[in-house]
Amino acid sequence: MKKTLLGLVLIISLFGCINKQNTDYIKGSDTTGPTLPAIPRLSGFKISTTGFTLSWQAALDNLSFSGNMLYKVVVSTADNLNTVLNSEQYGTVKKDWTAGITSAEITGLEADTSYYANVLVKDQSGNKSIYQKSKVKTLGSTAAGYSPSLSNSVPTIPDSTLTQTALTLNWTAAADTETTNSATLSYKVIRSAIPITGLSDLSSGTEVMTYTANTTTFSDSGLSAGTSYYYAVVVKDTDGNESLYTVKEVKTLTSDSTAPVVSTPTLGTTTPTETNVTVSWTAATDTETAASNLKYKVYYSTSNNMTTSADAKQNGTPAMSEWVAGITSYPVTGLLPGAQYYITVVARDEGGNETVYTTQTLTTKTDTTAPVLPAVSTLTEGTVTSSSAEISWSPATDNANTAAQISYKVVKAASAGLIDTVAEADAITGTDLVMDYTAGTTSATATGLNHSTDYYFAVIAKDSSANKSIYQTKKITTPVSTDTTAPVISTSTLSSSSVSSTGFTVSWTAATDTDTNLQYLVYTSTSDNISTVADAEANGTAFGSYEPGITSKTITGLTASTTYYYTVIVKDSAGNKSIYTKNSVTTSSASSGGIDTSFNSGGSGTGGTVNSIAVQTDGKILVGGYFTSYNETFQERIIRLNTDGTLDTAFNSGGAGASNTVYSIALQADSKILIGGEFNSYNATSQMRIARLNTDGTLDTAFNSGGAGANGYIYSIAVQADSKILIGGDFTTFNGTSQGRIARLNADGTLDASFNSGGAGAGNNVRFIAVQTDGKILIGGGFSSYNATSQGYIARLNTDGTLDTAFNSGGAGANGDINSIVLQSDGKILIGGGFYSYNATSQMRIARLNTDGTLDTAFNSGGAGADNIIYSIALQTDSKILIGGSLTSYNNNTLARIARLNTDGSLDTSFNSGEGFNQSLYSIAVQADGKILIGGQFSPYHIVRFFQ
Repeated sequence: MKKTLLGLVLIISLFGCINKQNTDYIKGSDTTGPTLPAIPRLSGFKISTTGFTLSWQAALDNLSFSGNMLYKVVVSTADNLNTVLNSEQYGTVKKDWTAGITSAEITGLEADTSYYANVLVKDQSGNKSIYQKSKVKTLGSTAAGYSPSLSNSVPTIPDSTLTQTALTLNWTAAADTETTNSATLSYKVIRSAIPITGLSDLSSGTEVMTYTANTTTFSDSGLSAGTSYYYAVVVKDTDGNESLYTVKEVKTLTSDSTAPVVSTPTLGTTTPTETNVTVSWTAATDTETAASNLKYKVYYSTSNNMTTSADAKQNGTPAMSEWVAGITSYPVTGLLPGAQYYITVVARDEGGNETVYTTQTLTTKTDTTAPVLPAVSTLTEGTVTSSSAEISWSPATDNANTAAQISYKVVKAASAGLIDTVAEADAITGTDLVMDYTAGTTSATATGLNHSTDYYFAVIAKDSSANKSIYQTKKITTPVSTDTTAPVISTSTLSSSSVSSTGFTVSWTAATDTDTNLQYLVYTSTSDNISTVADAEANGTAFGSYEPGITSKTITGLTASTTYYYTVIVKDSAGNKSIYTKNSVTTSSASSGGIDTSFNSGGSGTGGTVNSIAVQTDGKILVGGYFTSYNETFQERIIRLNTDGTLDTAFNSGGAGASNTVYSIALQADSKILIGGEFNSYNATSQMRIARLNTDGTLDTAFNSGGAGANGYIYSIAVQADSKILIGGDFTTFNGTSQGRIARLNADGTLDASFNSGGAGAGNNVRFIAVQTDGKILIGGGFSSYNATSQGYIARLNTDGTLDTAFNSGGAGANGDINSIVLQSDGKILIGGGFYSYNATSQMRIARLNTDGTLDTAFNSGGAGADNIIYSIALQTDSKILIGGSLTSYNNNTLARIARLNTDGSLDTSFNSGEGFNQSLYSIAVQADGKILIGGQFSPYHIVRFFQ
């Protein structure tokens, strides 16, 4: 007996080690039932004579992942399904315990009969909750077809429409199996003073909107203040079949005009998982609304922009679809792993008055768990022809992603050994890439295959944090093709377009063939020696490899002012080839401002905004911003590029990077890298808004070791000649010591307490810092005072951080934000931003100051300047001035976010940026060879390089 008991204990212990999440369940510590949605009602639709479909919103739980919770559906002809006990005792089971479902098909019912239906939900500890029952009547035996289907059965009432006497009701249009045109579906609205549970209860209410076709909204008025109403929306198809939306209960506002009082506005949170966190708060109080009737809604955002209830509703994402009364905690789900979030709660009384709680900041747990493949992770072979093959697979699961969020990549190779690991398969591009990462799909078709050939296929599953798993490779052999006829080229003429100094685009008319999977390949040569297939393959340069179905190709990496001959070979799946008539084109000379297409040629760039660019002495390029990938490779907010724009994969290899936005990058003399921004960790190590990296991108843990860092964003970093570090931003403390938006750090990252000792600092954010050759410090930003002395958004500091009062003495300064400051070699100062005057003289977003801070009136004298914000200024070696931002004109000349100015501030019209950029530009850096790097919000690449 003792051995048996010992064995049982070991089994239980082993099970707890295998699945840590289930430890609480084994210990029996979880006694809390699942949390039902704010509106725990059920919706019955697609009603027939023998059944209907029942749907509901998923429940949540304090421990169980929502996809692991079990649901059971029961029905009864009697009204006896109000509790878990009654439902299990009297209900007929139509769907037994099943994980993760939110709908069920109910069959085997009697025609023209009313049924009560309910859903029970159970967590992994066996705790159960029950939804509100629904009443559904099956169709009569003579009814035609099915009732309309409701994809979203919950109507909504926008907060802005609810008053004491009126409201607007919105709903999602229904669909119908037999009414193909949704415009022929009609809707009516019933208002009732008592609850409505089914179509048979509609007689208790008043029909406030008769059947109306093709509408999804209704406005009601003449209501009584502080009164509860029930609204039922009914949809009817042309056969007369009806479906009932979830009944909407609403209470009109009272005459109360006093907002709820939050005595303790601080929020509490559980330890975040990769995707979830539960937020809790102290209940508000109100002079007229009972505590149980006060409603709450939780909002979250990735930016700190929810200080008022209006801000929360405009900028935040609601964690629940409806206001919920009487709660003091709520689980927030669907968050992204490893991301910083701001969370707040809005309390609302019955008069519609609102109060917001203090915003809470948190960072979700970094997801490092790869998707879990199904037990049988082999690929399935579908339809295979001599030129194509269909592959399918069972979906993976993930700890932090739904099935729809998992992406799949499909590749092929001539050998299984080339693609049997994630790294090998993920490196596949070109024609061997069957399907790039696509979310939610479980099949793909490879085309352009050769007949009688062995192909090996692999599939990678990737979650939102770029964790990856690979399925077992699958060998497929294409059948023999009897085709010996070459493709027919009816129009053999080739044409060129978009000719630049480094390339052009070639276009052609598609060939025809009995094989629909024709493939094309472009060849070029600087000699006239590519007229036949054999000559082109022997003498020409092939660009890439054969690609199916294309009729144009952009050729890059060519030499300026050079004549190139070009042709196209077309091939069918049997290997038969034809060639187009060759043509020639001469590349243009390398023009100023032209885009350098050799930079990151073929790459997709960053997956998000670029805020800062810095060029190392070896020519490699550091890029920071708000992105999580570069050329489809996972990279968190900072990367290093090789001189050709490709990713330097040795930089911070395998590291998680910054947890949030990087705004500034500065290089030390020893080549170590300083970064500042919005992040609070680097490579999963706490770093509050500033970090120093080693030359390989890893964290320099000796920098400010153990220090608390900044309590707000860092926008600018500058390194002094003595290696001390200046930082500016929106922080008010550093390492727990008060600092007014600017601070100086010692070389080891600790605070230099002698800098502006006792001074109040800047009255608002500091966005840019520049150090003069004499050691004095220029700062610009959103402030209007420094050390309590009025300063118009710019100031010069002495080397000890005190205000240099001789700078622009008595001048008003700028009247708006200054985002960029650049020092000329003669000591004059260029400033750019959102201002439109300096010292009360019109200066539209850019100005040049004399060394004493007064306005240089000779700069762009009489010019209209920029029409919108300037974010970045850079100087070329010839002293010409590059400006970038949101501007679309300069001196009334149309341009797109970038311009080059002559040394006197006039527009340099020889600089040709082409079509420019479709969104704002935030950073400009000039390389040693004069080429210009540009980064910003623009798409699709977010970073490009121009010729000087």
